Amino acid sequence: MTFAQSQLSEQFGGDLTFEDGGGERVEFQLHGIGGPDSYKFGFDTGKGSNRQFRYEERDNGGNVHGHYGYLDNDGKMQVYNYSSHPELGYRAQKAEALEM
Repeated sequence: MTFAQSQLSEQFGGDLTFEDGGGERVEFQLHGIGGPDSYKFGFDTGKGSNRQFRYEERDNGGNVHGHYGYLDNDGKMQVYNYSSHPELGYRAQKAEALEM
């Protein structure tokens, strides 16, 4: 299961089935599920030397949070968490690298 798939399963109770034609690449977009200005989106490029992922959601009040990551040259997944608030601005924090 890709990172984006695990995020979707967590959000919707784990009852989702993913079919992607045999590869592990996945992407999704959901709009208006938490109000007219809300969204969720994400992607995971699947296994490979250039692997990347991103997951982001925005609530109806304009608050955004998410995380993204990439596989570095040493085979570690570098992960960053971020948030943005209409009044407090943008904040990002590096998470601990994950061995892949």
